Amino acid sequence: MASGGSSPTKPFSPGLPASPTLKELLQFKMMFDTFETMGLKPKGSNAKELNEWVSNFNAEKLSEKEKKPSKMSLTLPKETVPKLKTEEKPIQEKSTTVFSQPPKVRCFSGGDNKGDLQYDIWRYDVRMMLMDPSYSKQQKEFAIRRSLTGSAARLVMHQGMEKPIDQIMEVLDSVYGTIDNKEQLLAEFYSARQREDEDVTTWSNRLQDILGKGLGTGIVSHQEMNSMLHAMLWTGLRQELKDISGYKYDTIKDFNQLRVALRQLEKDHQPKKTKPNTAKAATTTIKENTHEYEELKGMVQQLTHQFTELRQQQQQQQPQEQLQQQPQQQYYRGNNFRGNRGNNRGRGRGGQ
Repeated sequence: MASGGSSPTKPFSPGLPASPTLKELLQFKMMFDTFETMGLKPKGSNAKELNEWVSNFNAEKLSEKEKKPSKMSLTLPKETVPKLKTEEKPIQEKSTTVFSQPPKVRCFSGGDNKGDLQYDIWRYDVRMMLMDPSYSKQQKEFAIRRSLTGSAARLVMHQGMEKPIDQIMEVLDSVYGTIDNKEQLLAEFYSARQREDEDVTTWSNRLQDILGKGLGTGIVSHQEMNSMLHAMLWTGLRQELKDISGYKYDTIKDFNQLRVALRQLEKDHQPKKTKPNTAKAATTTIKENTHEYEELKGMVQQLTHQFTELRQQQQQQQPQEQLQQQPQQQYYRGNNFRGNRGNNRGRGRGGQ
């Protein structure tokens, strides 16, 4: 300390936390770069060492100030190394959990198996799986390849294992995807009519399925679907239901709300099924069964009587046949044995 002058004041040096946060590290880096930009050579690998360097730098400048006018003095701002409160906890970044096993996708065989999953349903499962952030890209590609069987698996197998999955999907779309153009799709949609065995729910679902084919290819947009389905739902109804639902079509402009109203009308005008009288039905069934039993019993008795007569006739014919066969047997025996002896004897006696 120089004579005649006041003792230099020690610059402010705040305490340091045990472990610096991300904010503290950023402030330390910003101050370090600022000193270097000013042409200085700061020292220190953390905020505490930098603070000590600033303190020594200010002390040197103050000692030089007593000898000559000072040119520059540095003061570390208080917010450079802020103190952490004991209650505060470091901010943790959000992390995404990645599963070790690949996701599951329902199998698609290309139509080889009866009752197999349709391609548009399988394609929907794949799109939902690709949107899941819990799985890696390799796991998703493995799940798609593993879900293919039959001819579809052979088609992908010939493409090679190194081909990207987006190109694989283009190949599958070209083979199994819809090929209807706009004119064909709209012709099928506007010519559709409710069948006799279809209720309103089944009829509306069939309309949505026809029009939904054009969403993936860009033939129809989501904005057009409501108005088109609303019009065809009522236009294609059976005539008996269409006659009593015209006011619903005029007042309701939303497709789903119109479907609910038509289902209610269909339920209200559906003929009620009358329950038959259980006692009468049981009595009638018993009578019918008894009548059938009597008929069968009579037929069996008649067949038994006819069989008995045939058996008696056969028994009567057998003794007569035996009597007819006995003289013939005796005749043959006489001719073979006795007759020959008689002939020989007769010839001998006649010669005598």
